[in-house]
Amino acid sequence: MIQTSQAFAHHGSIEAHRRAHVPRLPPEHSTGRIRLHDLWQLRFEFFDQLGREGLIRVERENPIMRGLRGSEIALSAEAEPFLMNDARAMGLRNLLSAIGATAIDDQFFGREWHTIEAATNDPSLVAGDDDQCQGYGGARRHAVSFTQGGRAAQGDVSKGVKVSRYLFFVSELYAFAILRPLQQVIRARGDEAAWFLERESLAEFLHADEQRLSSVRDVIKWQSEAVFVPGNWVPSFFPGLKVEVFHGFSVGKRSESRGHFRVRGTFDLYCTQGPDTTAPFEMLQRELGYFRVKETGWPKLDPLFQDRYASRSETRPVVLYASTFTESITSARVLKDTIAESARRGDWQWLVTLHPKMAPEVIAAYRELAGPHLRFSMTDDILELYAQADVLLSDTSSVVPEFLTQHKPVVTFRNRKPGPQLLDVQQVDEVLPAVRTAIERPPELMHAIREYADRIHPYRDGKSSERVLEAARSAIREGTIGLRAKPLNLWRRLQARKRLGYWGL
Repeated sequence: MIQTSQAFAHHGSIEAHRRAHVPRLPPEHSTGRIRLHDLWQLRFEFFDQLGREGLIRVERENPIMRGLRGSEIALSAEAEPFLMNDARAMGLRNLLSAIGATAIDDQFFGREWHTIEAATNDPSLVAGDDDQCQGYGGARRHAVSFTQGGRAAQGDVSKGVKVSRYLFFVSELYAFAILRPLQQVIRARGDEAAWFLERESLAEFLHADEQRLSSVRDVIKWQSEAVFVPGNWVPSFFPGLKVEVFHGFSVGKRSESRGHFRVRGTFDLYCTQGPDTTAPFEMLQRELGYFRVKETGWPKLDPLFQDRYASRSETRPVVLYASTFTESITSARVLKDTIAESARRGDWQWLVTLHPKMAPEVIAAYRELAGPHLRFSMTDDILELYAQADVLLSDTSSVVPEFLTQHKPVVTFRNRKPGPQLLDVQQVDEVLPAVRTAIERPPELMHAIREYADRIHPYRDGKSSERVLEAARSAIREGTIGLRAKPLNLWRRLQARKRLGYWGL
């Protein structure tokens, strides 16, 4: 029961919501001493408590609650064998409202977390599990609403619920396909997501129902709990946990120290795609100590394994061509005539897409090849093309491992990191024969592809976005305990401010 007094007397007594939610430490039934739990929680609450006053107190007697002051609310354990720990205010808006978190030590069920919210000008109370007692931002409360003398209504309610907010930081077109599956999961939980675009030209790719924050000041005001980034940088002054979700797989374009495994001292959490990525980052984590690593799978691939794309009507083999934009390794200029000749003959149905950073004249040249046997597409969702194609033709591009996760063959032209999972060729006249071989799917090749796919991305359940969000929420709860301080990075911080034209606090 929630017992109210004096200022909150109009609430009456109401049944308290009980649900084991965040088991932490074993119950301690002694009183009058500093508890390990108190030290555990201190790191989350120190800064949030500055300038705030605790208006909720729980007596340590079992099961009688007494001695309340007018501005306090008590959780009464009734006849159940509970001991109550002191509650702390978690988010006061003013002296007429109180929000607190109470740890309940249960002899049989262990520790439970609850939040209580009340206001003198509102006849309702809200109580619920506080699963985000956190160090990076505000807490989302999966709340149940109580009215005078009423029972708890399970689930989220609009009144009294603090919705979690998340930010997507976008520098390139490819980020949309990576982050939209994550946005879908966030929305399904009743939370909110917003987009900040580094370049105005990206705005045309936002959907009508997607929220954009147009300025850095809007981002500061938004106060996100976490910022999800597919690129390699994020402003340190953006509120929230900084989460790297990667723009692709490691394909050996650059040395590891300059490429996929370069750590710039800006991220709090790396959500890795599979064992091939996890192991190097865990080694870096042990060495540097100021970030966490969690293997989650890659959000971008979720739709591919959820059967979202309609089956194709084309009966001929479909070959997808995609190339990197890096001039030193791209095959786009060299293979254009070969692809054009094959498309004129109608050997197969060709799909062609190019990286948005590709030289404009190359994009224009391929666009002119469009016809009955070749479809050119500049899209922010390449997964649809993956689903339609039987074979990929590429070079040293990040699309290669993405396509291989489907257990489909890939032909590469002068790949910098070839392996048994690829049909790699060195000469132009070898390309089309290699494509014919790939279409036949030789068993030895397919076995190597499956082994490779399991190393880079073993998750085929379409739930990587859910794992990413849970990893972020877990990192928020843990705060910075056990982590070293991030490097100061003054020069990089100044560069970020200059890049965004923001010099405020």
